[in-house]
Amino acid sequence: MTNFSLANKLIKLLSKTNVMKSTLRIERLKKRISQKELAKATRVPEQNIYLIENNLLMPKINTAAKIAGFFNLKADEIFRIY
Repeated sequence: MTNFSLANKLIKLLSKTNVMKSTLRIERLKKRISQKELAKATRVPEQNIYLIENNLLMPKINTAAKIAGFFNLKADEIFRIY
């Protein structure tokens, strides 16, 4: 088994146990912008936008606030912890 396939299996396992759910992708698509455009506007790395949208990364408080502010929403309207 390669390191790449092992990493993918680990990511899938971790995503099933994640306690945060994000509606970021929905909000982004409502504005019809790409992940790259959102990353540039919020100064959050594009890779982090991808990981957050796929519930593979829980954003830090300041990152969540930046992203929510871009959409004129509160952080708890986009990011939910269960």
